[in-house]
Amino acid sequence: MINFFRKIRQRLLTENKFSKYILYALGEIALVVVGILIALQINNWNQIKKNNVEESKLLDRFQEEFSRTNANIVKIKSHYADITNSNRNLMNLIGKSSSQINASKVDSLLAVAINIENFLPSNYVLDDMVSTGKLELISSEKLRVLLYEWNQELGQKEDNYQMLYKYFMEELIPYLNKHASIKNIDFYTVNGFISEPSNLNHNSTDIFQDIVFENHLDNYFYTVSSFKESLSKLEDIATKILIESKNNK
Repeated sequence: MINFFRKIRQRLLTENKFSKYILYALGEIALVVVGILIALQINNWNQIKKNNVEESKLLDRFQEEFSRTNANIVKIKSHYADITNSNRNLMNLIGKSSSQINASKVDSLLAVAINIENFLPSNYVLDDMVSTGKLELISSEKLRVLLYEWNQELGQKEDNYQMLYKYFMEELIPYLNKHASIKNIDFYTVNGFISEPSNLNHNSTDIFQDIVFENHLDNYFYTVSSFKESLSKLEDIATKILIESKNNK
């Protein structure tokens, strides 16, 4: 094919048809350019197809990861609903009579109220995408924004948990160590690592007449509520991520 075009050029030059040669040369250049553009377009189509396949795989992985995450959020929110209810019941006993307090089994309420735990979701897929630069494969701008919001709220969640944990360890637990029986409280924990209550004749009713205990419960309630709010926001974002990733498959 190259020899064919070369012979045409040589014939035009030997016949002194320079103007036709110029037109022919321009036409040849145009053909070359068109060929290059077609090749680039085919390559671009192939890359787009490859990216679409890769994006579909990533969306599948998001579906799996955030489905598990959502289930875990629902579970831990239920756990913190129990903590909130126990804490509210304890606050309602402040200033009540000894008979009312004893009837409420306060040690069992305390066992539930102080059973805090953090929420640590699997973030492997998103972290892997960020580290490998594959986040650019996500074509949905809305989904990319949601993933950014997810990471931001995870940071806020951790700040709220650290605030809860700090107050729990530095204020509430030291108070209970002085004024309540930790063994009696542990006797009511779910894992049941304490097989029997304390042999000491300790009565926890006195702390319900103490303003310091009421203040601790109130402050503790606030830190628990802040953490619960972060969990709700994470659940909302995770649900939107699931919906958006499904819509873009």
